[in-house]
Amino acid sequence: MSLSREELLRPYGNLKDKELAREMGLMLLEGPLLLQRALAEKAELVSVLHESGRELPAGLPASLPRLELSREGLQELCGFPFHRGVLSVARRPRKRSAEELVLEGMGSPLVLVLPEIQLQENLGALLRAAAAFAVTAVLLGERCCDPYGRRVLRASMGSALQLPLYHADSTASLADTLQRLREADGLRIFGSSAHGKPLDRVRPKPPCALLIGPEDRGLDPEWQQLCDEVLGISMAPGPDSLNAAMAGGILLYELRRT
Repeated sequence: MSLSREELLRPYGNLKDKELAREMGLMLLEGPLLLQRALAEKAELVSVLHESGRELPAGLPASLPRLELSREGLQELCGFPFHRGVLSVARRPRKRSAEELVLEGMGSPLVLVLPEIQLQENLGALLRAAAAFAVTAVLLGERCCDPYGRRVLRASMGSALQLPLYHADSTASLADTLQRLREADGLRIFGSSAHGKPLDRVRPKPPCALLIGPEDRGLDPEWQQLCDEVLGISMAPGPDSLNAAMAGGILLYELRRT
């Protein structure tokens, strides 16, 4: 059944990410680059909304509804200042459970584990780093923000669409998943802390997992106790820590390199 123009426009109309996810199972992609990434990852696109006169990326399905508004009309509809000229709506990927990661086994030499990243820009930056450094499984705790939220998708440059994301429904489930992977596949678990051991004094062997804690307090003691080693980053005197996303990117690079 084809949707009316009003029905197609509704997901763009100043809805919060939770409403899009809960009511419609959709996600909002900002800009032509995210639209191109969605095409490359074969996301199920629902519609495209663009500013009058704006050229759309090549390769859009002929059957995909295209909606057009003036710049003023587009910003009024969306409810936020928007300057990229193109928005698109796609269906969210199927949600993978932590249990599926256990059943599939360790097909990745490096797993990123995020128990509680709540700032959308940080989660997006971490996912972007994960894609850049060949992480092929990301395990998210129940307290993480939505990886398909508008700001996360923008900050990740669409990497959230590329990566296999697995979701634990509780802290206990997340810890149990890591223990089972350790027992079944020899997973080595590394944490991140401002006062951890410098990576050049550690000899990581795959498969391994990197745990990054929340922005305000870092990795909690119970997670550090689960780790084989807690890693730190050598810094000049003065700063006491790095942003979670920056620290995660550096450690992922170093783990992958070594």
